[in-house]
Amino acid sequence: MEWMGEELGFEAKLFELQGQAWQLAGYYALEKGGLDAFVDRMRVAFHSPEAVRLRAASAQHQALARRSFRTIYTTNFEHHVEDTLLAAGKRLCGSLGWRIS
Repeated sequence: MEWMGEELGFEAKLFELQGQAWQLAGYYALEKGGLDAFVDRMRVAFHSPEAVRLRAASAQHQALARRSFRTIYTTNFEHHVEDTLLAAGKRLCGSLGWRIS
């Protein structure tokens, strides 16, 4: 939340004390005319080398990849799960989901 406060002209640490994350994001959206900048920033963060490294080491992602589900259905936004399955040697069976083999 600190970067939102800074963009709005507040001292970062003090901005965070003014409410819960959802409230501060709502205020940011009102002041900036939407959350496009927030979404763009999160997209960059989620695809960063650090996020990829953390995902590869994630116990949750590794446990999911070890499961023997016959099929997993994902949305267009589940690339982190899909990348984990690919790294575990699973294969995509089409646009509907993952065939776990």
